[in-house]
Amino acid sequence: MTAIADTEEQLSKALQEISAWEQDQKDIWFWEKLGRLPFMLLDKLTPRFIQQKLGKLLKKWATTYKMAANISYQRKACSNT
Repeated sequence: MTAIADTEEQLSKALQEISAWEQDQKDIWFWEKLGRLPFMLLDKLTPRFIQQKLGKLLKKWATTYKMAANISYQRKACSNT
């Protein structure tokens, strides 16, 4: 494994690029925060146990979906051989 040493010039250039990106993002920030407001309110108003139940339900659904996709892929692979 080789280590890559960044020069001071490369690091300062990267910092300038990041600073420019941050300046570009300042205009978007307000609208992003405004767009997140309904979700923050929903999060505050929904009881914790309902959030936990929904989380478990979504996790179980995602697991089932992933298993079904794997089975479908395996069947497709078997039928192609």
